[in-house]
Amino acid sequence: MIFCSNLLTIFRLLDQNFKDQNVEVVGAEFSTLAISNFFTENNLNFEVRKFSETSSSYHCCDKNLSILQGDFFEMIIGFENYDFIWDRAAMIAINPCDRAKYAAKLNSLLTVDGTILLEAVHREEGRTGPPHTLTEQNLVEVFEPLGFAIEHLEHHEYISDRLGKLEVHHYFIKRTWRKMEEMQDILPEDIILPEISLS
Repeated sequence: MIFCSNLLTIFRLLDQNFKDQNVEVVGAEFSTLAISNFFTENNLNFEVRKFSETSSSYHCCDKNLSILQGDFFEMIIGFENYDFIWDRAAMIAINPCDRAKYAAKLNSLLTVDGTILLEAVHREEGRTGPPHTLTEQNLVEVFEPLGFAIEHLEHHEYISDRLGKLEVHHYFIKRTWRKMEEMQDILPEDIILPEISLS
Protein backbone atom coordinates (compact mmCIF):
# COMPACT_ATOMS: atom_id res chain seq x y z
CA MET A 1 0.00 0.00 0.00
CA ILE A 2 1.38 3.40 -1.04
CA PHE A 3 0.68 6.77 0.57
CA CYS A 4 1.30 9.86 -1.57
CA SER A 5 1.18 13.58 -0.82
CA ASN A 6 0.47 14.95 -4.31
CA LEU A 7 -2.70 14.43 -6.35
CA LEU A 8 -1.02 14.58 -9.78
CA THR A 9 1.59 12.07 -8.66
CA ILE A 10 -1.16 9.71 -7.47
CA PHE A 11 -2.59 9.52 -10.97
CA ARG A 12 0.86 9.09 -12.55
CA LEU A 13 1.70 6.31 -10.11
CA LEU A 14 -1.37 4.35 -11.13
CA ASP A 15 -1.20 5.02 -14.87
CA GLN A 16 2.57 4.92 -15.49
CA ASN A 17 3.96 2.60 -12.84
CA PHE A 18 1.34 0.40 -11.18
CA LYS A 19 -1.55 0.14 -13.64
CA ASP A 20 -1.04 -3.62 -14.08
CA GLN A 21 -0.30 -4.35 -10.42
CA ASN A 22 -2.59 -4.84 -7.45
CA VAL A 23 -1.29 -1.79 -5.60
CA GLU A 24 -3.50 0.47 -3.51
CA VAL A 25 -2.57 4.15 -3.58
CA VAL A 26 -3.80 6.61 -0.95
CA GLY A 27 -3.36 10.38 -1.02
CA ALA A 28 -3.93 13.27 1.37
CA GLU A 29 -5.33 16.72 0.61
CA PHE A 30 -6.84 19.50 2.71
CA SER A 31 -9.01 21.12 0.02
CA THR A 32 -12.28 19.41 -0.89
CA LEU A 33 -12.36 21.50 -4.08
CA ALA A 34 -8.93 20.23 -5.16
CA ILE A 35 -10.07 16.64 -4.61
CA SER A 36 -13.31 17.13 -6.54
CA ASN A 37 -11.44 18.79 -9.39
CA PHE A 38 -8.92 15.92 -9.46
CA PHE A 39 -11.66 13.34 -10.02
CA THR A 40 -13.54 15.54 -12.50
CA GLU A 41 -10.47 16.39 -14.59
CA ASN A 42 -9.46 12.73 -14.80
CA ASN A 43 -13.01 11.48 -15.52
CA LEU A 44 -13.10 9.30 -12.41
CA ASN A 45 -16.17 8.37 -10.39
CA PHE A 46 -15.91 8.52 -6.60
CA GLU A 47 -17.83 8.11 -3.37
CA VAL A 48 -17.29 9.93 -0.09
CA ARG A 49 -16.91 8.16 3.24
CA LYS A 50 -17.06 10.34 6.35
CA PHE A 51 -14.60 9.52 9.15
CA SER A 52 -15.40 12.46 11.40
CA GLU A 53 -16.67 16.03 11.22
CA THR A 54 -13.31 17.16 9.82
CA SER A 55 -12.03 14.11 7.96
CA SER A 56 -13.34 12.18 4.95
CA SER A 57 -12.19 9.63 2.39
CA TYR A 58 -12.85 10.04 -1.31
CA HIS A 59 -12.79 6.54 -2.78
CA CYS A 60 -12.33 6.10 -6.52
CA CYS A 61 -14.80 3.69 -8.13
CA ASP A 62 -12.64 3.19 -11.23
CA LYS A 63 -9.14 2.70 -9.83
CA ASN A 64 -7.53 1.33 -6.69
CA LEU A 65 -7.07 4.70 -5.01
CA SER A 66 -8.48 6.84 -2.23
CA ILE A 67 -7.82 10.43 -1.17
CA LEU A 68 -8.06 11.41 2.47
CA GLN A 69 -9.33 14.93 3.12
CA GLY A 70 -8.53 17.04 6.16
CA ASP A 71 -5.72 18.50 8.26
CA PHE A 72 -2.85 16.07 7.75
CA PHE A 73 -1.65 16.36 11.35
CA GLU A 74 -5.14 15.68 12.71
CA MET A 75 -6.25 13.31 9.98
CA ILE A 76 -7.83 10.01 10.97
CA ILE A 77 -6.21 7.41 8.74
CA GLY A 78 -8.78 4.75 7.94
CA PHE A 79 -6.37 2.14 6.64
CA GLU A 80 -3.50 -0.03 7.82
CA ASN A 81 0.01 1.40 7.80
CA TYR A 82 1.76 1.95 4.48
CA ASP A 83 4.59 0.02 2.84
CA PHE A 84 5.74 3.07 0.91
CA ILE A 85 5.26 6.81 1.38
CA TRP A 86 6.00 9.25 -1.43
CA ASP A 87 6.41 12.79 -0.15
CA ARG A 88 6.02 14.78 -3.35
CA ALA A 89 6.89 18.38 -2.41
CA ALA A 90 4.87 18.24 0.84
CA MET A 91 7.51 18.69 3.52
CA ILE A 92 8.91 21.73 1.71
CA ALA A 93 5.47 23.37 1.91
CA ILE A 94 4.98 23.22 5.68
CA ASN A 95 6.46 25.65 8.18
CA PRO A 96 10.02 24.61 9.14
CA CYS A 97 8.99 24.61 12.82
CA ASP A 98 6.56 21.75 12.05
CA ARG A 99 9.12 19.44 10.44
CA ALA A 100 9.71 17.26 13.51
CA LYS A 101 5.95 16.88 13.97
CA TYR A 102 5.60 15.98 10.29
CA ALA A 103 8.37 13.38 10.47
CA ALA A 104 6.71 11.82 13.51
CA LYS A 105 3.41 11.63 11.59
CA LEU A 106 5.08 9.84 8.66
CA ASN A 107 6.76 7.47 11.10
CA SER A 108 3.36 6.60 12.59
CA LEU A 109 1.96 5.80 9.12
CA LEU A 110 4.84 3.59 7.95
CA THR A 111 5.04 -0.18 8.31
CA VAL A 112 7.99 -1.62 10.24
CA ASP A 113 9.93 -2.28 7.02
CA GLY A 114 8.44 0.59 5.02
CA THR A 115 10.32 3.27 3.08
CA ILE A 116 9.82 6.98 2.38
CA LEU A 117 10.73 8.65 -0.93
CA LEU A 118 10.99 12.38 -0.33
CA GLU A 119 11.41 15.33 -2.67
CA ALA A 120 13.23 18.41 -1.35
CA VAL A 121 14.45 21.66 -2.85
CA HIS A 122 17.38 24.00 -2.29
CA ARG A 123 16.46 27.59 -3.13
CA GLU A 124 18.70 30.46 -4.15
CA GLU A 125 20.13 32.50 -1.30
CA GLY A 126 17.74 35.25 -0.27
CA ARG A 127 14.66 33.42 -1.57
CA THR A 128 12.10 32.44 1.05
CA GLY A 129 9.28 29.93 0.94
CA PRO A 130 7.08 28.19 0.65
CA PRO A 131 8.50 26.13 -0.86
CA HIS A 132 11.18 26.19 1.81
CA THR A 133 14.75 25.03 1.37
CA LEU A 134 15.05 21.55 2.85
CA THR A 135 18.58 20.15 3.12
CA GLU A 136 19.83 16.68 3.88
CA GLN A 137 20.98 17.93 7.29
CA ASN A 138 17.44 19.18 7.97
CA LEU A 139 16.16 15.68 7.24
CA VAL A 140 18.78 14.06 9.45
CA GLU A 141 17.80 16.33 12.35
CA VAL A 142 14.14 15.23 12.36
CA PHE A 143 14.29 11.64 11.06
CA GLU A 144 17.46 10.30 12.70
CA PRO A 145 16.04 10.54 16.26
CA LEU A 146 13.15 8.36 15.03
CA GLY A 147 15.54 5.63 13.87
CA PHE A 148 15.84 6.52 10.18
CA ALA A 149 18.79 6.92 7.83
CA ILE A 150 18.84 9.27 4.83
CA GLU A 151 20.04 8.12 1.40
CA HIS A 152 20.47 10.75 -1.34
CA LEU A 153 19.33 9.42 -4.72
CA GLU A 154 19.74 12.19 -7.30
CA HIS A 155 19.20 15.86 -8.02
CA HIS A 156 18.49 18.16 -10.92
CA GLU A 157 18.00 21.89 -11.49
CA TYR A 158 14.65 23.50 -12.19
CA ILE A 159 14.01 27.12 -13.19
CA SER A 160 10.69 28.80 -12.47
CA ASP A 161 9.63 32.32 -13.46
CA ARG A 162 8.01 32.73 -10.05
CA LEU A 163 10.42 30.83 -7.81
CA GLY A 164 13.75 31.31 -9.57
CA LYS A 165 16.40 28.59 -9.72
CA LEU A 166 15.79 25.46 -7.64
CA GLU A 167 17.87 22.37 -6.96
CA VAL A 168 15.47 19.43 -6.64
CA HIS A 169 16.72 16.48 -4.58
CA HIS A 170 15.24 13.02 -4.00
CA TYR A 171 15.97 10.91 -0.92
CA PHE A 172 15.19 7.46 0.40
CA ILE A 173 14.40 7.59 4.11
CA LYS A 174 14.56 4.15 5.67
CA ARG A 175 14.94 2.61 9.09
CA THR A 176 18.60 2.21 10.00
CA TRP A 177 18.54 -1.58 10.13
CA ARG A 178 17.63 -1.76 6.44
CA LYS A 179 20.33 -2.13 3.77
CA MET A 180 20.30 -0.24 0.50
CA GLU A 181 20.28 -3.51 -1.49
CA GLU A 182 16.86 -4.23 0.00
CA MET A 183 15.45 -1.15 -1.74
CA GLN A 184 15.65 -2.83 -5.16
CA ASP A 185 12.32 -4.62 -4.80
CA ILE A 186 10.37 -1.61 -3.52
CA LEU A 187 10.02 0.29 -6.80
CA PRO A 188 9.82 -0.92 -10.41
CA GLU A 189 13.13 -0.46 -12.22
CA ASP A 190 11.53 2.01 -14.63
CA ILE A 191 9.52 4.04 -12.12
CA ILE A 192 9.08 7.63 -13.29
CA LEU A 193 9.95 10.45 -10.93
CA PRO A 194 7.78 13.37 -12.13
CA GLU A 195 9.61 16.67 -12.30
CA ILE A 196 8.61 19.31 -9.80
CA SER A 197 5.90 21.71 -10.96
CA LEU A 198 5.77 24.68 -8.62
CA SER A 199 5.51 27.52 -11.14
